[in-house]
Amino acid sequence: MYTVFVTLDIRTGHDQEFLKAITENAADSLRLEPGCQVFEVLRSTETPGRIHLYEVYADEEAFLIGHKSSDHFRKYTARSTHLIVPGSKFELHAVPATAGTSEPAHDH
Repeated sequence: MYTVFVTLDIRTGHDQEFLKAITENAADSLRLEPGCQVFEVLRSTETPGRIHLYEVYADEEAFLIGHKSSDHFRKYTARSTHLIVPGSKFELHAVPATAGTSEPAHDH
């Protein structure tokens, strides 16, 4: 499992245009990418114009190759890059804490 958290600030007045582009990308990712397991688009309740993305892929390859090189991702990027405040993108990649260890996973 490979998880991606993204935070984006959207230019004032362009929220709806951005949301249309990202929700289409999310739907296409889930429909067309076998390795895409979750793609949630979330609006911040504290910061107007801030969008969070929560994505889960089968593995790193499913994200880097299956998602980032897809036609629908390129289409989304072309439609949305100018709507995002420059320098606002924050992306964090994570794998399960037990990945690469011999320790068993614990439910808490």
